Amino acid sequence: HTEILTPAIEFMCQQTRVDLGQVSCVAVDVGPGLFTGLRVGVASAKALASALRVPMIGLSSLDLLAYPMRWTNRLIVPVIDAKRGEIFWSRYRQVAGGVQRLSDYQVGRPEDLIADLMASNEESLLVGDGVSRYAEEFSELDRVEIGTVGSAFPSAASLVELAQPKALREEFIQPSE
Repeated sequence: HTEILTPAIEFMCQQTRVDLGQVSCVAVDVGPGLFTGLRVGVASAKALASALRVPMIGLSSLDLLAYPMRWTNRLIVPVIDAKRGEIFWSRYRQVAGGVQRLSDYQVGRPEDLIADLMASNEESLLVGDGVSRYAEEFSELDRVEIGTVGSAFPSAASLVELAQPKALREEFIQPSE
Protein backbone atom coordinates (compact mmCIF):
# COMPACT_ATOMS: atom_id res chain seq x y z
CA HIS A 1 0.00 0.00 0.00
CA THR A 2 2.74 2.43 0.93
CA GLU A 3 4.54 1.93 -2.38
CA ILE A 4 1.52 2.36 -4.64
CA LEU A 5 -0.65 4.92 -2.84
CA THR A 6 1.33 8.09 -3.62
CA PRO A 7 1.79 7.21 -7.32
CA ALA A 8 -1.92 6.33 -7.47
CA ILE A 9 -2.84 9.75 -6.08
CA GLU A 10 -0.55 11.44 -8.61
CA PHE A 11 -2.05 9.39 -11.44
CA MET A 12 -5.59 10.24 -10.34
CA CYS A 13 -4.73 13.96 -10.24
CA GLN A 14 -3.27 13.78 -13.75
CA GLN A 15 -6.28 11.88 -15.13
CA THR A 16 -8.79 14.27 -13.58
CA ARG A 17 -6.70 17.37 -14.27
CA VAL A 18 -6.87 18.38 -10.63
CA ASP A 19 -3.89 20.02 -8.99
CA LEU A 20 -3.36 19.16 -5.34
CA GLY A 21 -3.50 22.89 -4.60
CA GLN A 22 -7.18 22.80 -5.59
CA VAL A 23 -8.01 20.26 -2.88
CA SER A 24 -9.93 21.89 -0.01
CA CYS A 25 -10.62 18.79 2.10
CA VAL A 26 -9.33 15.22 2.45
CA ALA A 27 -11.80 12.39 3.10
CA VAL A 28 -10.66 9.02 4.38
CA ASP A 29 -12.14 5.65 5.37
CA VAL A 30 -11.34 5.20 9.07
CA GLY A 31 -12.46 1.60 9.40
CA PRO A 32 -13.26 -0.81 10.74
CA GLY A 33 -11.08 -3.00 8.60
CA LEU A 34 -7.64 -4.52 8.35
CA PHE A 35 -5.19 -2.57 10.47
CA THR A 36 -2.27 -2.23 8.06
CA GLY A 37 -4.32 -0.94 5.12
CA LEU A 38 -6.24 1.48 7.30
CA ARG A 39 -3.08 2.70 8.99
CA VAL A 40 -1.45 3.46 5.63
CA GLY A 41 -4.58 5.16 4.30
CA VAL A 42 -5.18 7.28 7.39
CA ALA A 43 -1.49 8.22 7.72
CA SER A 44 -1.38 9.22 4.05
CA ALA A 45 -4.59 11.25 4.36
CA LYS A 46 -3.26 12.99 7.49
CA ALA A 47 0.02 13.79 5.74
CA LEU A 48 -1.78 15.13 2.68
CA ALA A 49 -4.20 17.23 4.75
CA SER A 50 -1.35 18.60 6.86
CA ALA A 51 0.78 19.42 3.83
CA LEU A 52 -2.13 21.14 2.08
CA ARG A 53 -3.36 22.71 5.33
CA VAL A 54 -6.90 21.51 4.76
CA PRO A 55 -9.35 19.78 7.08
CA MET A 56 -10.30 16.11 7.01
CA ILE A 57 -13.47 14.05 7.05
CA GLY A 58 -13.40 10.49 8.36
CA LEU A 59 -16.09 7.98 7.40
CA SER A 60 -16.79 4.46 8.61
CA SER A 61 -16.28 1.50 6.30
CA LEU A 62 -19.70 0.22 7.40
CA ASP A 63 -21.37 3.48 6.32
CA LEU A 64 -19.55 3.26 2.98
CA LEU A 65 -20.79 -0.30 2.42
CA ALA A 66 -24.40 0.53 3.36
CA TYR A 67 -24.75 3.68 1.24
CA PRO A 68 -24.81 2.05 -2.24
CA MET A 69 -27.60 -0.25 -1.02
CA ARG A 70 -29.87 2.74 -0.28
CA TRP A 71 -32.36 1.63 -2.92
CA THR A 72 -33.51 -1.49 -1.07
CA ASN A 73 -36.46 -1.58 1.30
CA ARG A 74 -34.73 -4.32 3.28
CA LEU A 75 -32.73 -3.80 6.43
CA ILE A 76 -29.13 -3.18 5.27
CA VAL A 77 -26.42 -4.96 7.26
CA PRO A 78 -22.83 -4.38 6.15
CA VAL A 79 -20.47 -7.02 7.54
CA ILE A 80 -16.67 -6.75 7.59
CA ASP A 81 -14.37 -9.65 8.38
CA ALA A 82 -12.44 -8.72 11.55
CA LYS A 83 -10.34 -11.91 11.33
CA ARG A 84 -9.89 -14.35 14.21
CA GLY A 85 -13.48 -15.52 13.90
CA GLU A 86 -15.07 -12.09 14.39
CA ILE A 87 -16.94 -9.57 12.26
CA PHE A 88 -17.87 -5.89 12.41
CA TRP A 89 -21.44 -4.90 11.54
CA SER A 90 -24.18 -2.33 11.94
CA ARG A 91 -27.78 -1.98 10.81
CA TYR A 92 -29.13 0.64 8.37
CA ARG A 93 -32.46 1.60 6.86
CA GLN A 94 -33.24 3.44 3.66
CA VAL A 95 -34.23 7.09 4.17
CA ALA A 96 -34.76 9.91 1.70
CA GLY A 97 -31.40 10.66 0.10
CA GLY A 98 -29.45 7.80 1.66
CA VAL A 99 -29.34 5.50 4.65
CA GLN A 100 -29.66 5.95 8.40
CA ARG A 101 -27.66 3.91 10.87
CA LEU A 102 -30.00 2.21 13.34
CA SER A 103 -27.46 0.61 15.67
CA ASP A 104 -24.02 1.19 17.07
CA TYR A 105 -21.04 -0.26 15.27
CA GLN A 106 -20.60 -3.75 16.68
CA VAL A 107 -17.95 -6.45 16.78
CA GLY A 108 -18.64 -10.06 17.58
CA ARG A 109 -18.84 -13.55 16.21
CA PRO A 110 -20.94 -14.36 13.14
CA GLU A 111 -23.24 -16.35 15.42
CA ASP A 112 -24.06 -13.12 17.31
CA LEU A 113 -25.25 -11.40 14.14
CA ILE A 114 -27.12 -14.52 13.02
CA ALA A 115 -28.99 -14.63 16.34
CA ASP A 116 -29.78 -10.91 16.02
CA LEU A 117 -31.13 -11.34 12.50
CA MET A 118 -33.22 -14.36 13.49
CA ALA A 119 -34.70 -12.45 16.43
CA SER A 120 -35.61 -9.43 14.28
CA ASN A 121 -37.12 -11.62 11.53
CA GLU A 122 -36.79 -8.71 9.08
CA GLU A 123 -36.10 -8.88 5.37
CA SER A 124 -32.36 -8.10 5.34
CA LEU A 125 -29.60 -7.49 2.82
CA LEU A 126 -26.10 -8.46 3.96
CA VAL A 127 -23.11 -6.92 2.15
CA GLY A 128 -19.36 -6.83 2.73
CA ASP A 129 -16.40 -9.17 2.79
CA GLY A 130 -17.54 -10.63 6.11
CA VAL A 131 -20.58 -12.04 4.35
CA SER A 132 -18.33 -13.76 1.80
CA ARG A 133 -16.10 -15.13 4.54
CA TYR A 134 -19.03 -16.66 6.44
CA ALA A 135 -21.34 -17.25 3.45
CA GLU A 136 -22.25 -20.78 4.48
CA GLU A 137 -23.47 -19.67 7.91
CA PHE A 138 -25.44 -16.69 6.56
CA SER A 139 -26.98 -18.65 3.66
CA GLU A 140 -28.95 -20.75 6.15
CA LEU A 141 -30.99 -17.71 7.24
CA ASP A 142 -34.53 -17.10 6.02
CA ARG A 143 -35.49 -13.61 4.84
CA VAL A 144 -31.84 -12.70 4.23
CA GLU A 145 -30.39 -11.79 0.85
CA ILE A 146 -26.63 -11.99 0.37
CA GLY A 147 -25.00 -9.17 -1.60
CA THR A 148 -22.84 -9.80 -4.63
CA VAL A 149 -19.06 -9.65 -4.83
CA GLY A 150 -19.47 -6.09 -6.15
CA SER A 151 -20.76 -5.04 -2.74
CA ALA A 152 -17.96 -6.66 -0.75
CA PHE A 153 -15.73 -3.61 -0.27
CA PRO A 154 -16.20 0.11 0.45
CA SER A 155 -15.97 2.28 -2.65
CA ALA A 156 -14.28 5.61 -3.28
CA ALA A 157 -17.50 6.78 -4.95
CA SER A 158 -19.41 6.30 -1.70
CA LEU A 159 -16.65 8.08 0.20
CA VAL A 160 -16.97 11.12 -2.07
CA GLU A 161 -20.77 11.13 -2.02
CA LEU A 162 -20.93 10.94 1.77
CA ALA A 163 -18.04 13.33 2.40
CA GLN A 164 -19.29 16.12 0.12
CA PRO A 165 -22.34 17.10 2.22
CA LYS A 166 -20.22 16.90 5.39
CA ALA A 167 -17.74 19.27 3.79
CA LEU A 168 -20.53 21.71 2.90
CA ARG A 169 -21.69 21.60 6.54
CA GLU A 170 -18.04 21.95 7.66
CA GLU A 171 -18.18 18.74 9.72
CA PHE A 172 -14.42 18.40 9.75
CA ILE A 173 -11.87 16.76 11.96
CA GLN A 174 -8.35 18.12 12.27
CA PRO A 175 -5.52 15.94 10.93
CA SER A 176 -4.08 15.83 14.45
CA GLU A 177 -7.25 14.09 15.62
